[in-house]
Amino acid sequence: MELAVDAERDRWLCFFRGLNVFGRGKIAMPELRRRCSEAFDKSGLPLRFLDYYRGTGNVALSAAGVPAEKILRLLFEAVSKPCAMVQPGVVGQLNDAFRAWPTPVDVRGFRWTRGACLLCDGVPEATELAEKPDLGVFIRVAPWLVAVYRKERETNRGTLDPSDRRGGWAAISNHIERVLGGRWTARSLDVIRELSLRAT
Repeated sequence: MELAVDAERDRWLCFFRGLNVFGRGKIAMPELRRRCSEAFDKSGLPLRFLDYYRGTGNVALSAAGVPAEKILRLLFEAVSKPCAMVQPGVVGQLNDAFRAWPTPVDVRGFRWTRGACLLCDGVPEATELAEKPDLGVFIRVAPWLVAVYRKERETNRGTLDPSDRRGGWAAISNHIERVLGGRWTARSLDVIRELSLRAT
């Protein structure tokens, strides 16, 4: 699997698929840190848990000179969940993609939230992605990376409507899996950007 390259080559952003979503696979983040740190220590490799952001399996690591495949294997041993792993430069790639991509036309009662779908494993197809009107619009940035404008319903006060989440970001990753194959996980751009700041 091709991975994003960043000047800080020893920093990684890791996004676990299906962790703490809809009550499934719940692990408290301090426990997640403990499991990962323990697996890293046992490996004898120069791996360090840096930080996490929110409660759905978004973690930052330092891994000087350790192959990505070994890191992913250790993460799976620690958590038993597939994981997408990219370097902080992915934020710049996504920013460039969104700057070159016009925001979708406003739809009354909805907002467009920027995000991304990241490949956890598998070999996805090269298929182009069409708009799915009830869910969002998509653009392929790289074989392993899809930029997303997610369609979210708003209340009359302009806040997100909690009664109509349309499956959340999991619905985005499920859609991409059906179209492209492989296993994916999706996050808002704000989450990815915040985690990249914690990887410094």
